[in-house]
Amino acid sequence: MPTLLAAAGLAYPGERAGRPLQPLDGESLLPLLEGRDWQRQAPLYWEHEGNAAIRQGQWKLVRRHGGPWELYDMEGDRTELDDLAAGDRRRAEALEREYQAWAERVGVLEWGRLQRALGSAWGF
Repeated sequence: MPTLLAAAGLAYPGERAGRPLQPLDGESLLPLLEGRDWQRQAPLYWEHEGNAAIRQGQWKLVRRHGGPWELYDMEGDRTELDDLAAGDRRRAEALEREYQAWAERVGVLEWGRLQRALGSAWGF
């Protein structure tokens, strides 16, 4: 979304119909598409069906739903075979705190809670 807004020369609105909008999260890739130098500034976060991850530079902290966090050095282990979380607890915990702050900021819902809410709403 930041890329599309930048390409159109538009700003993201702060409200719609008198109600505040959640701030936009992300970075514009327009400089990269225009052939200029670009490097990601912020970590990359994602959550899907309870699975979660944060990627910051060469480091990726990832977990499957209900499982422990795993830490990988993506420069040295692109296939994610060597979990470094136990040996680098400080880095893993710092990335987990960053992920949790992001999840709170953007409103990520705990997957089991979301499943129950959807099931109740849809009658299953």
